[in-house]
This record gives sequence, C-alpha cells and structure tokens, in this order.
Amino acid sequence: MNPRIAILICTHDRPEFLRLLLEGLRHERQPGVFLCVVDNGIRSSAAVVEPFETEFELFYRRVEEPGLVAARNACLALAMDHAPDVLVFIDDDETPNPGWLAAMTRTLRDTNADFVTGPVEAKFLVPPPGWAISGDFFRHDGRSYRTSNLAIRAASFPKDPQDWFQAPFNRLGGEDSELLSRLVEGGAVHVVAVDAVVTEFVPAERLRRRYIWRCGTRDGVIVAETILTARGTTAAAYAACLLEAARKLGYAANHVFWTVRSPWRINSAIRDVNASIGIVLKLAGRTSNYYGSQTAASPDPPT
Repeated sequence: MNPRIAILICTHDRPEFLRLLLEGLRHERQPGVFLCVVDNGIRSSAAVVEPFETEFELFYRRVEEPGLVAARNACLALAMDHAPDVLVFIDDDETPNPGWLAAMTRTLRDTNADFVTGPVEAKFLVPPPGWAISGDFFRHDGRSYRTSNLAIRAASFPKDPQDWFQAPFNRLGGEDSELLSRLVEGGAVHVVAVDAVVTEFVPAERLRRRYIWRCGTRDGVIVAETILTARGTTAAAYAACLLEAARKLGYAANHVFWTVRSPWRINSAIRDVNASIGIVLKLAGRTSNYYGSQTAASPDPPT
C-alpha cells in the first residue's frame, strides 16, 4: 500500500510564485500524494489554486490570522485531518527540481530517519551582484533545520498541537529551526537528502546589502527567543544569550580580518554584528515583527 504523503504549502501574497510551484509539483505526482494549501495573505490565492483541484487531491484553507506559525499550524491541522504517513514542506517561492519528492521519500525510507532536509538553490530573477555570489548568501546545503525543503514522518511529529510551531516565533521566523531542534534533542534522527533539491526564486529586492544585514538582526532575535523559550527568563538563559552574542562578534572580527582578500566578507561581518545587536534587543524586551504584516511591507527575510 502506498504511503499517504501530504505536501504542505503556506502562502502569503505570492500568487505568481505559488502558480509556478503548483505547476512544478505536477511532475512529482505519485500514488498517495495530496496537497494542503493554507493562505493567510492580504489577498486570497483561491483563484490560483482552483485550476489545480482537478489534477491533485488538494485541500485549500483560507486563514485570517497573519504570521508564519498561524499558517504552518493551520496547514498541519488540515493535513492531519487526512491521515498522512509523511509530511513534506516546501515554500511558496520555491519549485521542485525533477525527482525531488522521490528523493525525499527514498532517503526517509532507506535511512529510517525521522526527518530529512534537502538543498535549496537560488534562481535570481535579476543578475546578482558579485558580493551575493561570492558570499553564497542564497544557497543552503540542506544541513540546517528548515521547512523550506523538509520531509518528516507523521509518527515522529508531536501529537499535541500545543507542541507544534510555537507562538513567539509567529511574526519573527525561526519557528522551524526551533521545532526541529527540539525534536533532535528528544532523540529524532535527521538526515540530509542531497539529491532532493528545490529552487528558490530570489527577487531584486533581496539583492541589497541592507537586506542581508537586516536578516542578521532577525537571526539574532531568533537565537535569543529560542534560548528563552527553552530555558525561560533565567540567569542561565540570559548568560547563554550573551555568550551567543559574543560568539557572533568573534565571527564578525574574523570576517573583518579577511576582508582584504575577500571584500564580500564585510557584509558577513555586519550581519554578525547585527545578530549580536538582535540578541541584545531581545534581552532588552524589544519586540520584532518580520512576517505577516497586513500592509504593504518590504520583502520577508528567508525562512
């Protein structure tokens, strides 16, 4: 009997990218696969999804609450209603390379892992500046804990919805790395599916230095939020956060040292300094919203 495989897609005001994703998934169809699409954008994407309902077993849900966690947990609930064996996540600004789904499920089966992640390659919509290529800011090799290219056994996922993606990360991001890190700490086995590649579309707005620097600040806030969520607001948790801030400053100093040979490193240095600042801002009680704005906003940082 073929396993039930749920492909989970959360979308927020990216109709053209969503259409490309659904078109790409046509080539990944196999018995037992169904799609769950949750949309919490300002504008509905129902018209984009509707033509594909005759091609896939597809479930669409509109959610009014903004934010990443709201969308992801709603998508999970929708998928769980249809008894999946495997949960597969892909972002709405990505498209699968040929053979992606087969490689994900094969790696999951052959390694007996609890979850697998795969590489994410960039497709630039405009010619990228040299520093973006040299710094490799838009490619991910699959080792990090991300929902942008993830397959996880439903049996390995927390049974209680309260243990799914956590509310403090709703407008921040990093909810995927927090959850998957928590699963690994609990004994889950992670493997990289090196042949399961997806392509992420990178628009011109992301090819700015300020965008990379802003991502650094956000990453610092995520680091602090993750530690505080796990340990509470204790002296030990604050000390751990400050240690991470110091480590980021050390990385920044190393980048500055090598900037003469590799000028692109100055962007990494500023990003790491901003990460330290983000940690301190979180400890000082500052709140940061990066996702789910109900007004026109600058491009979201990568998840």
